Amino acid sequence: MVRLEPERVVLRTKADEWYKSAMPSLDVNQPFDLFGQFWTPNEAEKQVPGRLFRTSEGIRIQLFEDLRPGPSYVPRHQDEQDPVFEVVDSPDVDTPLTIHGRIGELVGKVTAYECVTVQSRSDMFNGGLGEYILAPMGVIFGAHTAGTTQVFSGVRMRTANIDEWASLQGFSSTKGEDGTRGLNYREPSIEPIQLANGAVLSLNQRAHLEGPHVRGGAMTRDVWFQIQSLPPSTWSAIDGRIVTPLSSLITLCLGRENGLVAAQLTFDGERWVDLVSDHIRSSQPANSRIEGLAGLADLGLSGVATWLNKVDNLGPLPPVVAHFSSKRASIKFETELLEMTTVAEGLHARLFPDEKRFSDADCKLISDRVLQAVGDMDVRVVDVLRGMLTHIGEPGYPSRLKGLARIVEAEIPTICGKVNKWAQVVSNARNKYAHRTAGFLDEADIDTLFTVLESLRWLLRCILLLEAGLDSKLLAARLRDLSSYRLFLERASENIPAVYRE
Repeated sequence: MVRLEPERVVLRTKADEWYKSAMPSLDVNQPFDLFGQFWTPNEAEKQVPGRLFRTSEGIRIQLFEDLRPGPSYVPRHQDEQDPVFEVVDSPDVDTPLTIHGRIGELVGKVTAYECVTVQSRSDMFNGGLGEYILAPMGVIFGAHTAGTTQVFSGVRMRTANIDEWASLQGFSSTKGEDGTRGLNYREPSIEPIQLANGAVLSLNQRAHLEGPHVRGGAMTRDVWFQIQSLPPSTWSAIDGRIVTPLSSLITLCLGRENGLVAAQLTFDGERWVDLVSDHIRSSQPANSRIEGLAGLADLGLSGVATWLNKVDNLGPLPPVVAHFSSKRASIKFETELLEMTTVAEGLHARLFPDEKRFSDADCKLISDRVLQAVGDMDVRVVDVLRGMLTHIGEPGYPSRLKGLARIVEAEIPTICGKVNKWAQVVSNARNKYAHRTAGFLDEADIDTLFTVLESLRWLLRCILLLEAGLDSKLLAARLRDLSSYRLFLERASENIPAVYRE
């Protein structure tokens, strides 16, 4: 309970030791400038002074002596009296470095990995390198690690919109008989859940007090995903299999960009360290109202687990759909059209891997007869046909589109309108640009193509949310309430009346 009174503040809430023990007092998402000693792991005895700093341009390390591999000196011939050496540059001089450092008591150990030189300055008086600046891919605060090969057993992460997506309750206010007012906080209980790989998924909540001051005070809460007991995994693997999928899921739910704003890693489930990178930045205030399709209350932590368990099956497709669901004018129109029509084909192939146009036996019979018929032709013709025949059993593109439309047709038939005609319009649009039969975007086709693109955004986004376990009836109800979806249907009926008008 938090009670705000003129002369005192009483804070009673569940201790948050997990956060206190892990986070330094330094705000790593804000600009900083730290001085210390730096070295490479294989030459710890050679420590050089430098600084680790962050500006609006990114994270940099400035060193005042060279840690990069230097040249070697190879004797040309054996002559003890007058030896002659040949200077041979190191082949590793431009190889990205892992650098260890120590920065005072505030930060302690740091590891910067995949560091590349972005600026150097030679000292013309001694012919050596006076200083140089490196740009790391990332920095670990709190430990010396093996760089990109280091494995971890868990991750904690916050994204830009996780608090809105979670929408956890727990706050209430009281008014005492003496006129004092209090703010109460009871942490909602959310049971962890186990993933298919044995890891444990949970939500961490950090409540903290701001103030009090002359204008009052406030109590806020941060929500974090936590995944522990992972099989030993590098950060790259954790990012691809955990962090990016979770960020994409919230983006699909809310329809708003949802970048990573904080990440912590653990080696053993006990000690946590901070990961700092240029792409991990403090969230910016939203400039538009969220029109979400789902939240934690709709999916439950079980739905999040279902989503993570499907990462291998869905592959790299969800981040693309999430990107175009939230950043609608970020790249050239034709490029987005090509990407989304391609993703549609890939998603159907992943969801229905066993669907065939012909049986295996029929495919073999067709292939044998065609190759027999052209057996006396040039060998190049035969090779081309043989390659084409390997895909003869796969569904055609319009058939794949219809298969995707059928997933939502029962509850949300409006997305694709008249499915057969919609599939043909989308297929024509895809062929026009995928096969380069079109030049620059034809102004007369813009409205049609824009509707095609919008329909794919809504369709693929909804299918992926259904894959996470969202109830189809609830999804249909949420769509009906969205002004952006209603606007899509209005434009679609005008742009492609043959598909979207009754």
